[in-house]
Amino acid sequence: MARLAVFIFLLGVCIASCNGAGGEEAEKKGSACKMDSVNPNGNSELAILMRKMAAGLDSAKQGILNHREVRPLPDNIATILTAKKTDPNLDLTVFDPLAQKYLASVKDYYSSTAETKNHNYNSVVKACVTCHESFCGGPIKRIKKLLLPE
Repeated sequence: MARLAVFIFLLGVCIASCNGAGGEEAEKKGSACKMDSVNPNGNSELAILMRKMAAGLDSAKQGILNHREVRPLPDNIATILTAKKTDPNLDLTVFDPLAQKYLASVKDYYSSTAETKNHNYNSVVKACVTCHESFCGGPIKRIKKLLLPE
């Protein structure tokens, strides 16, 4: 019985140390910019948001191609302007206008008619490419694969 009590106590200590004050928060902060071979520039808030945006665009493309209702892009895309950047020294005088252009193209896409949906979708993708030509050119090839034939 004493062994069981010691085991439960030690298990509780382990759980408490993993979930203790700031433990989870520190883990999030520590992994927020962790580098790996899949994402060599880390996992900043902006990088994660852009990956979600790319997945949303891919889903939208498939919906358009298959004549299905298109699910909306992530609802937090406006945070593109405030999300923590991978490079804290990013030139916001260049980035912010490009991000605003992207957000405007998304707005146009959502107000598209059936006749303009493909063109407006491609405008969203092209806004991504334009920005990535100035910053972090690595994913341009992947982004261009999201374009629809016009």
